[in-house]
Amino acid sequence: MINCIGLNLPNIFFNVSKLYLSNNKIRYLNGIEVFKNLVFFSVTYNEIDNIDEFDKINNKGSLISLAVKGNLFYKNPTANLLLIQKFHNLKDLDGYKVSEGTIKTIDGNLLFVFWFFISLNVKI
Repeated sequence: MINCIGLNLPNIFFNVSKLYLSNNKIRYLNGIEVFKNLVFFSVTYNEIDNIDEFDKINNKGSLISLAVKGNLFYKNPTANLLLIQKFHNLKDLDGYKVSEGTIKTIDGNLLFVFWFFISLNVKI
């Protein structure tokens, strides 16, 4: 299991815009804050059980593509909604388009859930 993502990496790696960490038995996102230029982050099929681990990402406004399926927290039926709330500029979540309408209706819970899952029908 990986306990700290950015541990013992040369500083040159902290400028990456795409980070692929799938299938690594990651449970915590400790150290992710050192990657300040992330636009794409894939952490699929790990062991993250708490969606609040994603709060450790510093550049939430810059992230436009996020892949998280296969983690323990993903069993929560509202996981997608919570991630979209955390990452306001997200355009792609697990390979599915996040539409502008989805983001604008975020406070209208039931309408938001309905609209969001309709937008999931469009594969990028």
